Amino acid sequence: MEGKALNVTKVPGSYTAFYVDQQINSFLNDARAFHAAGFTREETAEALGKLEPAQVELLDTGRASGEMSAYGFYFRYVPYLFLSVLCYVMGNVISAFRKGDLPKRMRACAVSGRRQSVEGLLAAATLGLCLWALSIAGAFFWYRDSLTERGGVVYFLLNTLLMMLVALTISYLVGLFVHGKNAVNTLNGIVNVLSLGLCFLCGVFVPLEIMSKRVKAVSQFLPVYWYEVVNEYLVEFGNVTGEAKQAVLQGLGMQLIFVAALVCVTLTVSKWKRV
Repeated sequence: MEGKALNVTKVPGSYTAFYVDQQINSFLNDARAFHAAGFTREETAEALGKLEPAQVELLDTGRASGEMSAYGFYFRYVPYLFLSVLCYVMGNVISAFRKGDLPKRMRACAVSGRRQSVEGLLAAATLGLCLWALSIAGAFFWYRDSLTERGGVVYFLLNTLLMMLVALTISYLVGLFVHGKNAVNTLNGIVNVLSLGLCFLCGVFVPLEIMSKRVKAVSQFLPVYWYEVVNEYLVEFGNVTGEAKQAVLQGLGMQLIFVAALVCVTLTVSKWKRV
């Protein structure tokens, strides 16, 4: 059974050649095992002919089948929808309030500047909630059966809601820096760079598992990254419990921290602009 090595003709570097080599080596290893156990050549050949692929039964740990579901892709691209739509809409609205004598009239009114900023954020939140409701309605319209059969629907709602708040505060902050005659062109450039940049770095367009460690180390300082981490856990696990639940709650908490920080920055920039 030791024999000489088999002469094999193959295309150098092709993946099919490596696959065939693996099958041949597996066959020869089985033959050597039978021979070492005392089988004759005839008995070894007969035993090899009766071999069947092993039946593997996986332990159910609450994970899905390993393939990204359709609604998983739907929720993956939600950040790009929120960022692009809200930044365009809110940017144009806020820049309109900064044209002509309107800013001077607003500063001269009896309503304090902080209250104006807070009420502006609340008005923007109304728009954001409408967009969030439409996106959730679309998810249940197309994937109602899949979502209701799986666990973690509440976490999907919380994750998308926090992502909407993140996009909303970013869009309000972007609107504060857009003004002048070329406001539209400036807004288009900022929105394209911001939305596409965040989505490419944080796993929206490129899955996190194939991104390098250096890119993911930078992405951890961005809110969209934590949204995608939570989304992957929710898609991968049917029932969010144990360590998966802790990871989901951590991702939601990080997004909430980003929302609070962005609100503070927005109020500070708004006050600075008025001064």
